[in-house]
Amino acid sequence: MTIKRALHTRILAAASLVVLLALALAPVRARAADAIDPTQTGSLTVVCEHEGVKLRNVRVNIWRVAELSATGHATLVDPFDAYSVSLDQDDTVGWSGAAYTLAGYAARDEISPTASQSSNSEGVATFSGLKPGMYLVVMGASAHHQGGLCYTFEPTLVTVPQLVDDAWDYDATVELKFSEHEIPSDVIDVTVIKQWADDDAPNRPTYVDVQLLGDGKVVDEQRLSADNGWTHTWTDLDPTVWWTVVEREVPAGYDVIVGQGGNNTFVITNSTEKPPLTPDTPDTPDTPDNPNTPDTPTTPDTPGGPKTPSTDERLPQTGTTWYLVPPLALVGMVVFGVGFYLRSRSK
Repeated sequence: MTIKRALHTRILAAASLVVLLALALAPVRARAADAIDPTQTGSLTVVCEHEGVKLRNVRVNIWRVAELSATGHATLVDPFDAYSVSLDQDDTVGWSGAAYTLAGYAARDEISPTASQSSNSEGVATFSGLKPGMYLVVMGASAHHQGGLCYTFEPTLVTVPQLVDDAWDYDATVELKFSEHEIPSDVIDVTVIKQWADDDAPNRPTYVDVQLLGDGKVVDEQRLSADNGWTHTWTDLDPTVWWTVVEREVPAGYDVIVGQGGNNTFVITNSTEKPPLTPDTPDTPDTPDNPNTPDTPTTPDTPGGPKTPSTDERLPQTGTTWYLVPPLALVGMVVFGVGFYLRSRSK
């Protein structure tokens, strides 16, 4: 055997060793996240704090809006499964919109919360004995007043359990993102804008009816169409009321998401329904990144071109997956060592 051929043989053997090492490490990490146990109850700790100020006596309501499969795929449950709201979201903007939309329907239809608590002196509200699922977290009042200021937070979706460091943690925690402001002394305007994400589908409706909700009650209803530019503005509204909008009936074949913009503007987006997700495979659970808090999002994520995320990546989690760093570092050390060895032998 020539020296050159022997060198090639050693390089091939080294490469094979690296591949085998990577394959040996991968299953260990994949198996770390066991299937979710539907019989095990968990807890949810809601932290109410803003820039170091612990917000006490904040009324927090939660609804169990979806159940989780063994690998963490969320499916809306009764009565929320009656609403055409997609839980197939890729970033925090999408998750925020899904939470806001579900919160609007829950208020309009007077759906009783699964549980309700007020934050303690440390700004913490804890819910225990919760079934695994996805929970909607909403403030129980239009705003919270403390220290001469007004605090509000947007509805949030969070899962119990959460995937943290490749393991399901049944004691979940969510830190709410509050905004701080003074109550306007004057009246306000609220604007709704209708958008379509359907590639100009031929079955697009010529109009939709939207409802203005004040503290969860229907105050007014308007029809949006091309005639009014798919938009409407309500004027002279009470600034102390929690205002939001919902679509009265979602058009057939469409999902709906309500997004909140600046200056009391709401954007209702109807998109054509996405195809069903691939059935779960409990034996090989995926390892999600963080969707909630919502990053991203609830955590948000990285918007960009088309992608096909794993089932669990669609869930709002609070864990960060660093598990690939040690294996990749080890593989790099092996490659470096083999290269150094072969180079010294060739001399």
